[in-house]
Amino acid sequence: MNYTELIRAHALYESKYGNNFYRIALNVCQRGGIEEKTTAIASFLIYFNRVWYMHSDDGKNAFNNLEKHVSDIYEVIKMTSPIIEELKDISLINTDLDDVFIENSIKTLYKKFSNVFRATGASKALHLLHPKLFVMWDDNTRRKYQMDVPDDDGYLRFLKMAKKEIVEFVKDCAKKNGLSFEDAERLIKEKTGFKAS
Repeated sequence: MNYTELIRAHALYESKYGNNFYRIALNVCQRGGIEEKTTAIASFLIYFNRVWYMHSDDGKNAFNNLEKHVSDIYEVIKMTSPIIEELKDISLINTDLDDVFIENSIKTLYKKFSNVFRATGASKALHLLHPKLFVMWDDNTRRKYQMDVPDDDGYLRFLKMAKKEIVEFVKDCAKKNGLSFEDAERLIKEKTGFKAS
């Protein structure tokens, strides 16, 4: 998908579905403490990951014992906060995903959050906590990228592919608009609210 197609698709999505729930949850996760982050992530995922809560045994169990589930969310956020803090200044575009520290940090975070939310929910929760580094994925995305096993290795491979596509997308935007890479990133943020780096 090129720059023009994505901007059109984004505008169509926002006009049809809105984007306030996501933006509010994202803002709370960027500014709030552990309790606020827990509440934002739990409410966001109960809505945007409802298929898991409704149709999988793990999700049904989590929803039926919401007090324990919320406690598990709180604990995983608390336990992983130092790792996320260590990564706060990097983005998917500006980091070396082959760096051993970065690779191990991403895989550790993904494993910890997967224990609470499984594959899709883990990526969504991590994205809310660090949107510049973590990209959401779901069953359809995994099929598109031919990720048969949604484990930590698969998620890291997916991030590497997403990084390549995002860089190409920003380059396409820069070329079409006669901008530098950095100015193209600013234009994309202005049009979509998405900051690539």
